[in-house]
Amino acid sequence: MKKSVLLVLLAGSIAANAQNRIAKNVALNGPATHYSAQKVSETNLVKSSAVIPGVTALAKHQSVKRNGSGNHTQALCEVQMGSAGNQFGSAFGPKTNLWYNRDLNTLTFAHRANPLTTAATIGFIEYDYSTDGGTTWNNNQQYIYRDLSYVVATGYQNERGRYPQAAIYNPIGNTDPANAFIAGYGPVTDAAAVINSAWPWHFEGTTQLGSATNNQQLFNIDQASGGIGAIIPQGGTIVKNTGETWWSCQGYDGAAYDDTVVLSHGVYNGAGDFTYSFVKVPVPVCTDIDNAKMFQNCAVIFNDAGDIGYTVILGNDWVCNSNPADSTMGIIVYKSTNSGTSWFRINSPDQSMVDPLLLSGGYAYQTSTQLDLAVDQDNHLHIALPIVPFQPGNTVYLGYEYGSWGLFDFTTSSESGLFAVWTACLITKPQTYFGDFGTAGSTTDPEIQDENRLQISRSWEGSKIFYTWFDTDTAIFGPGLNNFPDARSVGVDLDGGLWTAEVGQTEFSGTHGDGNSIFGNVSYYTVNDGTNENIPIVIDVMTSSTGSPVDFWYQGCAMMSNFVNTPNCVNVTTGINNPSSAANAFAVSSNYPNPYSGKTTVNVTTVKAGDVSIEITNSIGQLLSTSIYKNLSAGVHSLTIDGSSLSKGLYFYTVKSANESAT
Repeated sequence: MKKSVLLVLLAGSIAANAQNRIAKNVALNGPATHYSAQKVSETNLVKSSAVIPGVTALAKHQSVKRNGSGNHTQALCEVQMGSAGNQFGSAFGPKTNLWYNRDLNTLTFAHRANPLTTAATIGFIEYDYSTDGGTTWNNNQQYIYRDLSYVVATGYQNERGRYPQAAIYNPIGNTDPANAFIAGYGPVTDAAAVINSAWPWHFEGTTQLGSATNNQQLFNIDQASGGIGAIIPQGGTIVKNTGETWWSCQGYDGAAYDDTVVLSHGVYNGAGDFTYSFVKVPVPVCTDIDNAKMFQNCAVIFNDAGDIGYTVILGNDWVCNSNPADSTMGIIVYKSTNSGTSWFRINSPDQSMVDPLLLSGGYAYQTSTQLDLAVDQDNHLHIALPIVPFQPGNTVYLGYEYGSWGLFDFTTSSESGLFAVWTACLITKPQTYFGDFGTAGSTTDPEIQDENRLQISRSWEGSKIFYTWFDTDTAIFGPGLNNFPDARSVGVDLDGGLWTAEVGQTEFSGTHGDGNSIFGNVSYYTVNDGTNENIPIVIDVMTSSTGSPVDFWYQGCAMMSNFVNTPNCVNVTTGINNPSSAANAFAVSSNYPNPYSGKTTVNVTTVKAGDVSIEITNSIGQLLSTSIYKNLSAGVHSLTIDGSSLSKGLYFYTVKSANESAT
């Protein structure tokens, strides 16, 4: 059977797989200790007798000391902001609640109100704003949303706002921050817990900056979407050149997801508010052995012009008829080229092809549960997320050993119709994977688990991309959980193709964020000071427990410059929507590095033992060479293609095994 896989080989003088950007001072020969595990061979499912690579007990994380190859911010600008009643407004992944507008030099930050500061504001959404680029702040402004007016309308008691998202709407031509608006969006619950587990109601609220009045609406998303069920919006954007808002509304978990992503689309109506409509994007995914949908998260982003948009889903839609089911979670991408009116599926990157940058043993990988998106100046999509060793049973483990996983940017370098060329660049290998705050079963100090909260920022014009995450330095705090995080960043200059070193934004700073950057939030746009791009960051500081009030602190002066490092990237293109690591299948990866000069590598998965051949042809179909690999066993094989005799150009290779082939 012939697989429809388009794989492009470009022989030239460019070496894409360069050295690691940052040298870690780690006491090991290569990555951390890895245990024997089943590789991506005749099946992607790990057998019960196998040990997952890189997975250890949390207490066995390696202690890693940084060697100072990055920069440590010694005197971070820090400003106290507002407060909230507890941690739950910002927890559980990145939020789009911190926003910067360069034309106004203005920042806004949306958060839940603090009833101890302002009476009778349980479930209200307030905001803080700065009109001088973050130097001074006006805090606890009232309100983006207040719930009291909807008691009669819905029949519920007090629809309380939760998990607020917000961005700045600046009318075209306006230069006065007082004439701009903060546009918010989020889910609601009710005091009687009637809808607490389902979240079918969403609020939108729009407030002129500094005003004491707001316009707001409440939507029944179940009715708007045709019955999607339990949903919480996870991130979104306001389009720079049109001012339209887009918020992604997805299934709360796999048990509730109904194969539809709902996008909430707001258009400013000229009267101090947004008019909303709801766009349904059918995204069918597979069902796992527990009869739950294999869906974890999604997000939405648009380019500056507002005509090109992307919806990215973390899930599995490629093995729905397999038995047993492949429970790998991967990246599913839908695109719109008509301002969000319609959406179509493009080919996915294959996350398992990042293996040369991690374990380098032909292992399978899956996505974690969080992601963030950006679109750069060339309308290329960037997907930032953790990639971790594959686990059976739709499970993301809580402990991964250093070196076995990493934070990546998956980006499109070119697109044509339904086909995109994908590259994955390793951002960093964090020392800790997730934090665990609070106490399981407690009502006053509820347990909150969160990952590294990797987030993307970009310069206003889109020529530079920055990645910020939150990680605990185990050389200081010891191995274990990510409970003492610092903000860390890396940047890339897209015009020059070079990266910065890793910068510790809060570590050794002596600020409130030093080892305490919990549930950090990052702005989509950076602040340019004339020399550097500064990444706006807001962190939570718990006063005592997760259920107690929290103070917010603005971490300014997170300066990024000095783009001198070579990126650490591989080609992860697949020509079909099914990743090449699907179970029980003949599969051929894209070659890496690509472009290349000299030699390049291809991973071939064979179902049966036998001979494998690789034929090289040019763009007009002339056969240039044939290599035969005798008596290969079933499983994954890394085969080398020698292109040193080829001139610079475009070539194709065909891999044949038994009755299977891929070109």
